[in-house]
Amino acid sequence: MTVRHTTRRDIDHRDTSTPTHAALRARQRRWPARTEPIIYDQTEQRARRRNRLPVALDGRFDLAVEVAAILGPVAEVVAAEPSPGAYLAPADEVIDATFAAVSTLADLLADRGARGQLDAVRPDDRGRARRALRALAPRPNRPTLTRDDLAGGSWAATLADMARPFAEPLADYLGRVVSPDGEPSAVSDTVVEALRGIDRAALSLTRRAERAAFYRRECATSTPRSEADQHRETLRELGIEVER
Repeated sequence: MTVRHTTRRDIDHRDTSTPTHAALRARQRRWPARTEPIIYDQTEQRARRRNRLPVALDGRFDLAVEVAAILGPVAEVVAAEPSPGAYLAPADEVIDATFAAVSTLADLLADRGARGQLDAVRPDDRGRARRALRALAPRPNRPTLTRDDLAGGSWAATLADMARPFAEPLADYLGRVVSPDGEPSAVSDTVVEALRGIDRAALSLTRRAERAAFYRRECATSTPRSEADQHRETLRELGIEVER
């Protein structure tokens, strides 16, 4: 026996007063209603970003707080090392990544402010005009890192201060383009991708310091063998027992 399911097209050609139609409409009314999007705080958004999960930033996002949250733990790990100055080169890479991320977001804000001006320029000239307007817009200043900064752990706060002038205008931009259905906006995606560059550099430096600490612990717990003991071990492996 062939079972035929009722479709919407069937309904269009049937008497809507039939029990079948009434039952179908009743089932449709019981379908679950659309739920509101889940709201994550900035700490939860950071965890989702690092796990490559979708993140929809809005007007509550604070760039300076985010930079401090990413780099603060890294600065503490480096400052706890016996020779923090030895990490000057990899820490400089973190500064480069942070400066690049903030510069990208500064360009994003400059483009937003210049949108009306670019509309008045011929399409062929808009690229040149955009570059000039970006150059005249507020830009971050890259700080210079010293060994004393690494020892004191103050460089994370310095980088947060570098990002601070852009935090409020960025939050305003994110708040104005937020999607009511919770989907990430293009502006949110740009910010998230920029922050991932800082995440990668910070993780690389943290792992380097943690490896150094691990090797120090291993060396401290191992008992060094004398040269004579090493020779006895060699002979023992060859089947020759030598008395001490």
